[in-house]
Amino acid sequence: GTISKAFDKFEELSGVNPELMDHLNFSFSLHHLELIRTKSYDKFWANIERCKKMGCSFVVQINLCDEYEPFLDEIKEACIKHVGAAPQVAATRDEKDVTNNVVLYTKHSKEDYVKSGAIMGSPLFDYTMKNFMVKRKEFCYAGRLSYVLNLSTGIMKPCYCSFNYQNIYEDLEKPIKLYPVGKHCQSPFCMNSSHFMSFGVIPDFRDNPSYADLRNRKCIDGTEWYQPAFKEMASQKLCENVDLKLSMNDRLHIEYYGLKSYMVRVISHILPKKTVSNIKKLIRK
Repeated sequence: GTISKAFDKFEELSGVNPELMDHLNFSFSLHHLELIRTKSYDKFWANIERCKKMGCSFVVQINLCDEYEPFLDEIKEACIKHVGAAPQVAATRDEKDVTNNVVLYTKHSKEDYVKSGAIMGSPLFDYTMKNFMVKRKEFCYAGRLSYVLNLSTGIMKPCYCSFNYQNIYEDLEKPIKLYPVGKHCQSPFCMNSSHFMSFGVIPDFRDNPSYADLRNRKCIDGTEWYQPAFKEMASQKLCENVDLKLSMNDRLHIEYYGLKSYMVRVISHILPKKTVSNIKKLIRK
């Protein structure tokens, strides 16, 4: 939120296409100590104000870390003063081993970590911690309703821990494969459940809070962080907008993917890491 030149460009755009501004959402990451060190706090809040005046949606969030503990009240008060509500809170994780074990990046117990974040009353934090390290066994439509895409390489996969890859840049005329993960999730829990599950990628949780429910805030002056158009979009469930019917080919591919993923996990525990890496490259081809 401190690169003011970027907001100059958006203000130019808002003058040309003001009707498109309520389609934009900015996620402002509030790095409290760094903003103080660089004397950039005023610039940070000023750019959020510019965002609001352009008619864009926004969210202000902090990543909960031990260094912020002495300053949580200060952070909350500053956020309420400038944007009318406390920040949303994201859990900070150590993700060195995303397919086997993910831990909270803190010296505290999970219980104490949750208590520390509770001061902000953040639905995002509450939902994230509720789903943290809870293995999902339901049928998941990641791969049909959602993907993770590396924009620099074109590598696309259903979600973060999937072993199923495709490169959509190799042949731009070739259709994208739309095969869901099913019940073969390779993650110890739903990474970024506040994105995938809140948007209805697992239909069993369609009654869970929406993406907007977890991030939008009502301000003390009665306004909201989200503009109506963006709020409407972010309140929907993908599973209610798309035909979820599976063909026999879909089902065969899901089982093939499950077997392939299982074999990769087995050899990962048996063979040296370099050998496993080469096998994964071969499987991708």
